[in-house]
Amino acid sequence: MNNSNQKYILLFLAILIIISVVVFFIFYKKDEEESNPSPSPSNQGNSSSPSPSPSPSKENKVSVKVTDDGVYIPDLPKKESYTQNEMPCDEIYDEDKDDGSFIPMLDTTTEWCNDLGIPINEKYEVVGYSYDDSLSSTMYDPDPQKIFAKHKGVGCKYGDDKKGCVYVEKRNADGNTIGIQNYKGDNFLEIFWDGLQTHTKMRDFYKDEIFKNMEIKVENNKLHIRPKPTSLNCAEFTGKWFLMKPGINMSPVIGMQMTVLFLHIKGYPKDLVTFDININTLSKEEIDTNFSEEMRQLEKDPDDGGEDMCTDDIVYNRDDDDDMSSLPDTRTGTGTGVGGQTGQGSVQMAGIE
Repeated sequence: MNNSNQKYILLFLAILIIISVVVFFIFYKKDEEESNPSPSPSNQGNSSSPSPSPSPSKENKVSVKVTDDGVYIPDLPKKESYTQNEMPCDEIYDEDKDDGSFIPMLDTTTEWCNDLGIPINEKYEVVGYSYDDSLSSTMYDPDPQKIFAKHKGVGCKYGDDKKGCVYVEKRNADGNTIGIQNYKGDNFLEIFWDGLQTHTKMRDFYKDEIFKNMEIKVENNKLHIRPKPTSLNCAEFTGKWFLMKPGINMSPVIGMQMTVLFLHIKGYPKDLVTFDININTLSKEEIDTNFSEEMRQLEKDPDDGGEDMCTDDIVYNRDDDDDMSSLPDTRTGTGTGVGGQTGQGSVQMAGIE
């Protein structure tokens, strides 16, 4: 083979190698993009997953400035996602009269309920949910209408959608509770879980504030709760648990919120969880009675010398502070925060086992 032929053969091989490399990278890049598609405006617009409204996609950042004048550390913004629990479309018992009469609702409230499709005097639970920078970080604000106003002209106080922040207990033809949705059909439990995943401050807030006096665990694949043992209550309770039944011995909305919080903190992947809800929800009075009875079963008989919740690390000392020995009221009420601020006290729960 002469030198001329060798040159042509080497040139052909070089060209072939270059073409092969180019083709490889083109198809590799295409396969990679198909396997890991990046979000686009069109894809996002067609997404069927509901999202809080309004809700930022991530935590807003604060700027730490380093200059000739030193290092400037800004105050952390007070931003929390709130829920506002109410049964706002029911007449209120008139305590000033002894004839069992009720105080009629204002016309503006009636219009609000009708506009949202909430049955009047049917004891439907309603929860408001919103995320806004201007919301306070306290659960115990005396003004219960931080999320929505009971006037259709005002409605949701944050964002352009005046109805979207109001989620209402959904019932089937048999009257059973099967979910909590807004007028668009968005699932409140999905929205609430999205918020816990998206907002670190929100997650920490709910974990710290809600699970303060309570422990929760799974036993035989069922959620159980009990008072968290402290130096104030350890000698007063047996250490037993009771089975949590939303709509039976606890407000359905609060019970389901606690369930979502437990799942998230325990690391259950949201995308693999669906909610199949069907509760023959009792009246508020029946739920109150059942909750009180569950708590009574956990209390220790003062004359009983059996085991209690005290340990070497938790020593009973009733004089440490005011008595906070029992689980706080988890029944339906009016107010801000999870569970609101009821006549019997605010909901404060804590402790994940």
